[in-house]
Amino acid sequence: MAKSKAIKKAVVPKAKPLSLTKDEAGAKRSLTAKQFIDRLKTLQSDEELKKIQRYFKSGEGQYGEGDKFIGVKMGKLFALAIEFNGMPIGEIEKLLESPIHEVRAGGVSIMDKESRTKKITEARLKEFYELYMRRHDRINNWDLVDLGCLHMTGSLYTTDAFTGRRIEWQNLILPALTLGIRPLAIITQLTRS
Repeated sequence: MAKSKAIKKAVVPKAKPLSLTKDEAGAKRSLTAKQFIDRLKTLQSDEELKKIQRYFKSGEGQYGEGDKFIGVKMGKLFALAIEFNGMPIGEIEKLLESPIHEVRAGGVSIMDKESRTKKITEARLKEFYELYMRRHDRINNWDLVDLGCLHMTGSLYTTDAFTGRRIEWQNLILPALTLGIRPLAIITQLTRS
């Protein structure tokens, strides 16, 4: 009989959460709307633009009237948004002011993606919520509402340390203000706990 060798499993220490150095934090603060737009334009595709123009209704009298598109796949836009987590709120607002749909989607997506991180602070969430509420005039399409309604604007239910679970109805008002009563946005809020 052959002796069996004991196989040792490598012990991998648990990774420590990354903390930003002063230089890295400074780099996050220096992220600009212009940098985002420049990077976004490199992802443009004429083929994707044709698909988008068939899909979105941006003609006269339609729900997205006046929207301009450059033709960027949403998956690529979302990946780019993650790279821009930490962008100053004033720069995100500049993205929301753009007439280009994908640029506005990028602004909302940056807030959405950062809102999903475990390290997000209440102060940062509040900044996102206030910007979204203040500039809901720029959230003029169903996909922008759906990007922002779940993580960024908060859950329908929140836990208060003193009173326990309570309903916060303002999170139902936002989708209604943006595009009228949007069933998907409302259902999303009602089913999230």
